[in-house]
Amino acid sequence: MTRGHEGKRRRRGSGEPGRPLLGMAGIGVLIGTAMLAAASIAPAYRWFHRSDYVRTAVEVMSRPSGPKHSIRVRVVSDGQEYLVPALDFPELHSGGVVVTARATPGDRFDAWYNPDAPRLLDKRLVSAKWHPSLVTGTEALLRLLALLAFLGLGVFLLRASGGKP
Repeated sequence: MTRGHEGKRRRRGSGEPGRPLLGMAGIGVLIGTAMLAAASIAPAYRWFHRSDYVRTAVEVMSRPSGPKHSIRVRVVSDGQEYLVPALDFPELHSGGVVVTARATPGDRFDAWYNPDAPRLLDKRLVSAKWHPSLVTGTEALLRLLALLAFLGLGVFLLRASGGKP
């Protein structure tokens, strides 16, 4: 005769109570890592291709419009026009809120410009006010290492929960 729980099969979910939480935390970290991937990869792209960027000015062609408060700007050096989020240029917002009155057609702002930058990895126009010099190799490397650390943490948490990535 058996006593207590000896010999009984464990019911599903009766294992360690924290394991499902570890799995959810791991999934959350992996989702967050995926969302931060572009913000980590773009500086590395900018650093590898820093010789392709030229310092120029952009001229505001229209006031902010649409849900992203996009503005049409013209690159002074070659005349190309682009639609960019107003939040990309600190001259056009205050504390993350776009100030429409600051975007007067004809205004000019300094920017770094790479007409060949792929839209997936980087922006063709980068504010020179926020980035007086392009990203350094150290900054790009630290961002990539942080991304890898979060990826590793997410996989570790998921595996610790008993799930398989």
